[in-house]
Amino acid sequence: MFRSPIIEPNLGRFESPYRKAFLRSDALQAIFIIGLSNLGSLALIRSDFHSLGWTAGFQQFLAARLIVFLISMLAIYILATSPIPRSHDLAVSSYMVAGAFINIFINATAPPDYIAYIGVAIVLLNIYYFALYTPFTVRLSISILFSAAVIYQGLNSPFSQDTKTVIVGMHIVTNLIGSFISARLYTHRRLSFQAHAEE
Repeated sequence: MFRSPIIEPNLGRFESPYRKAFLRSDALQAIFIIGLSNLGSLALIRSDFHSLGWTAGFQQFLAARLIVFLISMLAIYILATSPIPRSHDLAVSSYMVAGAFINIFINATAPPDYIAYIGVAIVLLNIYYFALYTPFTVRLSISILFSAAVIYQGLNSPFSQDTKTVIVGMHIVTNLIGSFISARLYTHRRLSFQAHAEE
């Protein structure tokens, strides 16, 4: 008889020791990833300016990038200073939502030929699934809602039908593979910690 797999089970009395054992390494990884992604985002300001010039559109892009940068710096501060797992989850989730927001916002306000964010969206999804730790339901929910918004924007854009098909396909495949592998990785880590603790 088929049994549905256990996904990131709560470890009961081992849950708190588990989170504390991995909190520092998860936080350091998140700080590195958030910092690196912000450097990439800020580096695109020059590309935005070359594409748009000093227009209202460019100023909106710049403001959105700076908002995300400030949210990211706050998240990094919390990750670096707070020993509380819930604070870690909140900081990482806030960054994930901010990253999704800027991608959706720029997609919505960019000129029709500005397609740079098609690829950026896929990079973000991979970061969400593999590089940042939050509970599985949080990772999955943010990623799926983000993909749904980007797919909707793509289908309602002036892109060719082939490009639209690629956008839909990339997001479906990335979410399927990302959620499956990410869940397995963190489930294995949890169960390994529990087995070691019980032993």
